[in-house]
Amino acid sequence: MKKRYIKWNSITKKMVLMLVLLILPFNVVSIVTTAYSLKNARQQTINSLESVSELTMLQLDDRLSAMNDFFYNLGQNRMDFRLYEKQGERDTELVIAESALAQYFNTIAENNAFADVMFWQSTEYGSFYISMDSLRNKKCNKSYQCKKILREFLESDEKLKYTNWKLAEIDGMLWALRVYTKEGFYYGSMISLDEIEYHLMESIGYSDVNVTFESEEGNASFPQGCIGGMASGKNTDIKLLISVPEKEGYTSLSVFQVLCTVFVFLYILLIPLLVYLIHRMVIRPLKRVGKAMEHLRNGEQDYRIPETPESSEFMEINETFNNMADRINKLKIANYEKELERERMELRNLQLQIRPHFLMNMFNLLYSFAQIENYQNIQKLALYLSEYFRYLFQNGRELQPFSRELDLVQKYMEIAALRYPDCCEAVYEIDPGMLEIEVPPLLIHNFVENIFKHIVSYDKKIHLRIEAYTDDTEATIIIADDGPGMSSQMADDINHGNFNVRKDERVHVGIENSYRRIKYFYGEKGSLMVDSAPGEGCCFTIVIPIGG
Repeated sequence: MKKRYIKWNSITKKMVLMLVLLILPFNVVSIVTTAYSLKNARQQTINSLESVSELTMLQLDDRLSAMNDFFYNLGQNRMDFRLYEKQGERDTELVIAESALAQYFNTIAENNAFADVMFWQSTEYGSFYISMDSLRNKKCNKSYQCKKILREFLESDEKLKYTNWKLAEIDGMLWALRVYTKEGFYYGSMISLDEIEYHLMESIGYSDVNVTFESEEGNASFPQGCIGGMASGKNTDIKLLISVPEKEGYTSLSVFQVLCTVFVFLYILLIPLLVYLIHRMVIRPLKRVGKAMEHLRNGEQDYRIPETPESSEFMEINETFNNMADRINKLKIANYEKELERERMELRNLQLQIRPHFLMNMFNLLYSFAQIENYQNIQKLALYLSEYFRYLFQNGRELQPFSRELDLVQKYMEIAALRYPDCCEAVYEIDPGMLEIEVPPLLIHNFVENIFKHIVSYDKKIHLRIEAYTDDTEATIIIADDGPGMSSQMADDINHGNFNVRKDERVHVGIENSYRRIKYFYGEKGSLMVDSAPGEGCCFTIVIPIGG
């Protein structure tokens, strides 16, 4: 008798038995209906992607037709084009015509009227011109580099294969290309298929989309496990394939699933017996647990759920709840203090991240380069600032691989060298095993930035050494310089974690922030020490544990 009581006292077995007897017929109908809906949803996804493919290729055909008409009418409507096309003597009139034609081509490309790229090449004059619209796709968002690659291709004999609109793959970029030829004079236009793909990826309402352009000569097929639609162009040999993983085709079923759930609950409400049993076996014990939680919320920390004959699962829940209440009293104060420390740390991080002094120096440097038209250094500085802020405002990760931190430091050194040429020399001694070790962001960057802020000048060349190695249990990072050093009192304050502001000198906020974050992430296993004296430079040593 005792064994039988324990067997049927399981709430899981009770609920399974009731569901099988009372809800099985409804579930069978729901399964059949769901299967039918899945099939329809899959077909709707295919039809939708086919419509998008056909519409996109129709728009591409319209652009290609417009370009065909444009070049057909160009000789009739533009005197400068007819004059330049004859490739006669290069006199003043021809130079004026060439300039006007270049301006016209550039207007067409920049206004994105028909094509993304317009070009011509004259073997007679040894001249080449290319104009290009601003593109947003990653493969060709840098116009200067993209133009250089396209020019190398268009100046070769490879372009002679494209007397009709065809798919051209140029250094990983996909283009629709057509070239017109006339006795050493070549001209034409290009449409970026990567740009079309970029806009499709933004507009299609699926999280995982694969857009592919292929030539009609190949055998087009979707990736394994994917569904989609394809369409071909009328004026070109290009075929467009848009596909998504098959599971994406079922995302439209959420409303249907909610309706099924509502019907299930309605069916349950029609069965008084099931309602009564659920109330007795589930609702009543849950209310008892909820009441106990309410007592805890009201400050009755000593309240416990009394022992009553319940299902084995609820007996375990009651016991777990009572154990949890016992632990709450012990952990509440510790967790509260830890949360306060975390909030203070996050506040200091925010204060550290946006540094007016750092930004002011960067923008002043950027303005100086712009005044002297040093575009190469402007590009370097802009790329560094982009990488810097991307590193700060990333997806919320608290730790980052050391390789990313080192890369940011090296880029900062390159930028700093633009402001202080030949004023600082850096040596890196990095153990390859350190590159994947995760560290707090800007841990090393803070020290390097302090060196340039407080030490580097035009009067003396500073030597900087960054060393990092690991012994499989600890990771050690060393940042050393041969600058003027610091007082013994300041070094002693850092080594003892004392960052109170002194009247005569102040520990820099970047060093304090790094110390706090090391202690926050690693506790007593992490350390920050400095070895310094006036006139002898500084050597900061950071030690952190590996694997927690």
